[in-house]
Amino acid sequence: MRDDGRTQYYGRGPEAVEERVERHPKKTGIFGGNRSLTIIFIDVMIVLVIYAIYVFFLSGPTTTETIGGYEFSISATKIGTEALVTLDVRPPENGSDEAGVGEDGTIEDPIVVVRFLDADGAVAAEVKDVLPQSGGSDRVFQHQVEVGPETGLLSAEIEALSESVTVQSAIQSAED
Repeated sequence: MRDDGRTQYYGRGPEAVEERVERHPKKTGIFGGNRSLTIIFIDVMIVLVIYAIYVFFLSGPTTTETIGGYEFSISATKIGTEALVTLDVRPPENGSDEAGVGEDGTIEDPIVVVRFLDADGAVAAEVKDVLPQSGGSDRVFQHQVEVGPETGLLSAEIEALSESVTVQSAIQSAED
């Protein structure tokens, strides 16, 4: 019984609050005892680790460059003493306005020139073709290049839409 004549059956007075604060201090820190936030953080970290493993180890040695909305992707696979160099040209998605249009609004020449380079950097083969239409299917160029045991990278020079880039790819073994 309290001083004012009331009976207290449970501790909800100021003394009970002070006692609870003493027994259970407030959690501080970045998560502040929030279990849901901790679980979400751990989930995001797991997804990032899986993505990093895929990008760096499972996706293969492919290099991609973009010219005027077209993606040029190169890969090289070693077969015996030669390597098969593959250049994949992916056109822009349907309805892309940037494909083949110059900075001044004129339509540029849709010709692509691909020069496959050997291990020494000399031109092994040159291919001229038309870029695929916007929204169309990919165009693939391939060439076999002689490689030595110490060769690690192969490259191709690409000229399209008044721009020029060089893409390189590590050589992947056919047994992998």
